[in-house]
Amino acid sequence: MMMDTAPTIMNPSLAHPPPVASTPVQDAVKACQFGDEDALQELLEPATGRALVDVNDRDAEDVPLLHWAAINDRRGVVKYLLKRGADTCAIGGVLKESALMWAARQGYMTIIVDLLQAGADCLQRNTYGQTALHLAAQRGHVNTVLVVLAAGTPVSSKDSKGFTPLMYATKLRISNVDLIRVLLNYGPSPGVEEKDLEEGNTPLHWAIVGGVQSPYALSPILKAGASLDAANKAGFTPEELALSLGNQGLGGYLKTCRNIPIRARDVPLKRGLFLPLIQLLWCFGFVNTFGCWGCLGGAAGIGATSSLTYKIVQFDANWVPLGVALWSLVLIVASEAAFLWEEQAALRSMATLLPALVTLCFLYKSMATKPGYLAMDPSAREMAINRLAEEGRLNSETLCTTCIVEKTPRSKHCDTCGRCILRFDHHCPFVANCVGQNNHRFFVGFLFFAVVGISSFLWNLYSYGQAECGEWAMWRCVFGHSKFLGCTAILAAYHDVWIGLLLLTHLRMVLINMTTYESIKGRRWVDNTTHGKPFYVRYPTNCFRFFFRPGRESGRMAGAYGRVPTQDLDMMGKKDEDALDSMEGGASRDGGMNANESRVV
Repeated sequence: MMMDTAPTIMNPSLAHPPPVASTPVQDAVKACQFGDEDALQELLEPATGRALVDVNDRDAEDVPLLHWAAINDRRGVVKYLLKRGADTCAIGGVLKESALMWAARQGYMTIIVDLLQAGADCLQRNTYGQTALHLAAQRGHVNTVLVVLAAGTPVSSKDSKGFTPLMYATKLRISNVDLIRVLLNYGPSPGVEEKDLEEGNTPLHWAIVGGVQSPYALSPILKAGASLDAANKAGFTPEELALSLGNQGLGGYLKTCRNIPIRARDVPLKRGLFLPLIQLLWCFGFVNTFGCWGCLGGAAGIGATSSLTYKIVQFDANWVPLGVALWSLVLIVASEAAFLWEEQAALRSMATLLPALVTLCFLYKSMATKPGYLAMDPSAREMAINRLAEEGRLNSETLCTTCIVEKTPRSKHCDTCGRCILRFDHHCPFVANCVGQNNHRFFVGFLFFAVVGISSFLWNLYSYGQAECGEWAMWRCVFGHSKFLGCTAILAAYHDVWIGLLLLTHLRMVLINMTTYESIKGRRWVDNTTHGKPFYVRYPTNCFRFFFRPGRESGRMAGAYGRVPTQDLDMMGKKDEDALDSMEGGASRDGGMNANESRVV
């Protein structure tokens, strides 16, 4: 038997309960998250009555207003709160972090500059003992790391686990070469041999644990003096750790580094100056004694010295190419003086000997003259970093992350020399020096007189062979007179061709006032007003400034350089940063971020 059940009559007003009214603090937090400065001002400075919210009030999760504005990159709100007297050293959240730490984790450079100028303490630590520098290094924010370092944070500071910023960078961001370079080169003690307290790993160990893909990514750490024999608490050296993780390629590379020093100062590079002389004399001697069969003996001699050659030429800053250039000239001069002086007029031989001697002088000047280095003392460096950061122009195009100096127009860092070069042209191994602002003219003189001297030697050799044996039997006559002279002739002809082409290239660069590097990267320096030649004035003016007033650019030219590449690159960098923000921090910009999301370490 079914019973009728009366329907339950609900109160219509209870079907949709009225929304709970938000508190003034919640409204202030939302205003900070969304950057609503007007709404925040109405809460802090109402037109009538007393303020509904204090500038240092906190939400239910113990997070101050300044933190929410900083982590969401609301610079206008941050400046307003600082003007109203917000406490820059206040800590909040689960990890007890300051607003500076929240901004450092997100990489908001301009916010960090504002907080530091307002008195924020860059040495404050969270519950894990981490500073803003540790948090920025974890996320790979190079610009933030530079600003925090310039504020006075020690580069080798440790957290409660003994981790340094370099350890976090090698463990989590080993592919970020600029970050590694900044931490290695900023300050006298990069901490490459420091060990953490838990596992006893050095930064090199953590790079291997972090899954480094390319062995050459470890090169900056090894060059900074990282030990290959340091063992962690498990007893593993970096090489053994790589092998235990199954990375045979990396283990083999570290074994090679153990047998062949990785740092240039550990190898007597100047031995390379005499190595080509020994090899050339060995080959020439065998050919002179045994004829064509002597080539086999020459090849055997070069093979016997291959291990020493590799030990030296693996470094970019070696003297082997310099030895090739020097001893080639010496052999040409010696051949002219020994074999051709008596066979022809002395005046004709002097046409070879004098340019060759002048070439040696210009070779010495190109090698011994400093090309012009960029350098900054620590105080000027910090001022430059702060100025560029405040202007929003702190990036790898305006500051060298290896030398930690502000770049000037037409300067570039040379990885071989390890310095920033003024008006960088290229690094020439044949003069064992960079070709830059102060020695480029000497280098062009070296090329010019080398071509004149070698061409004169070949002409004298041609005239001698033609007079003795006729035009078609000339080379047979030369080798018949002396096999040593014939080998020297082949070497001279080879040098004359490539040096002549190089000379023509540099003379063209002199005329249009450009460098080799700018020519290779020409698309980045194109200025429509100068038909693709941003530094061109007039041919005579360009030549005069190059040879007699090096380094004195006109204001229009310097401005053109700064205008064309720098702004374009800054714009490209801005687009990249926006794309990164949209992927990693879009929630913070669009609708704010809750306290738990913002405190992920």
